[in-house]
Amino acid sequence: MHSWGYCKNNGPHKWVELAPAARGLHQSPVNIDTTKIDKFHFRPLKFQYVPKNSKTILNNGHTVQVALDGSDSLLEGGPFPHRYRAAQFHFHWGMNNNMGSEHMVDGRYFAAELHIVHWNCELYSSIEEAVKSANGLAVLGAFIKPGKHHHEMEKLTSMLPKILYSGESAELKDGFDPASLLPKHTDYWTYSGSLTTPPCYESARFVIFKEPIQISEDQLNSFRQLRSHARDTSAPRDDEFGGKILQNYRPPNPLNDRKIVSSC
Repeated sequence: MHSWGYCKNNGPHKWVELAPAARGLHQSPVNIDTTKIDKFHFRPLKFQYVPKNSKTILNNGHTVQVALDGSDSLLEGGPFPHRYRAAQFHFHWGMNNNMGSEHMVDGRYFAAELHIVHWNCELYSSIEEAVKSANGLAVLGAFIKPGKHHHEMEKLTSMLPKILYSGESAELKDGFDPASLLPKHTDYWTYSGSLTTPPCYESARFVIFKEPIQISEDQLNSFRQLRSHARDTSAPRDDEFGGKILQNYRPPNPLNDRKIVSSC
């Protein structure tokens, strides 16, 4: 799974070669067409995170990821039939502010998107088991657009120069609360889908918040400085991004027989 990426030679159109699940009919992300949305009164969506359990921030060559010790960081309610334990959160972005989010709304991208990934701790004993299984994953997604400086995001973006190259990580000495990156208004769309990166298993239900959060232009640009290769190596010659992570989002997939539902 290390041979995939977002360049012409290894991008999403090539993923089916190493991730057969990418051929499925319930792939993510999708375009959210707000003219074709059903509404439903879900139970209240509940999530809580333990900031001190967010210990490290990592450049894994594809994105920025913060690992979570999810023992007491849980998600339940809303469209989710079980209790889910937090595992990690990460980001997707583009080379400019007109692209970067994975999901689209009425055919329009946002500059970036946050995903907080949880696994079903009632049905499965590990995330490795859950990621391959029905009802295995629950993902909270938040759109990001340029605007005001985001104080909490600064705790992460200030660390990015320390993890400039793939494989580098840094300690979050004061921890981090991923809920601080979610919008105040938690109306959302939800649908069943897949991992948006290989192996693309169709085991995830997404909750995508309607209200985007704002971060500053400088904060957005700090993500675009990250490198997809290790410090002691050079970017591949066929990497049109020159070794920078300038575009790490998968284009939308057909909705097929699925329904996108809006919370009321």
